[in-house]
Amino acid sequence: MIATIRAIAAASAAVVAAACAVPAATGTETATAAPLRCGLQVTEAGGMVTVEGVVQSDTAVSGSYALNLTRSAGGGTAQVQQGGAFTLAAGESGRIGRAEFNGRAADIDGQLTVNVSGADLVCPMMP
Repeated sequence: MIATIRAIAAASAAVVAAACAVPAATGTETATAAPLRCGLQVTEAGGMVTVEGVVQSDTAVSGSYALNLTRSAGGGTAQVQQGGAFTLAAGESGRIGRAEFNGRAADIDGQLTVNVSGADLVCPMMP
């Protein structure tokens, strides 16, 4: 379930909103409506690309995240792997993980996974 930035970047340089829900089941899940929403926000400007994980919750929640990004261009590859814990109060949103690359958004592939209460959530690119 690797989200491909290339398709998003072709349509728009700035990617702005989406949702990933916390399901009741455990395992790896994706959904579109729940108390927790998450996604990857991509901004391209001045020859630089910024990729940020975004999470928002209607209820107080704690969890962890893993952000994995790969930039491939000009015969070279750069990889970024970040992870950690986060805590949100009810109604709060936050940024989890951030990376900047030179080049174009079309050269970057990535995935953000959020774990809350034992459920892994694969967060979509924000359309």
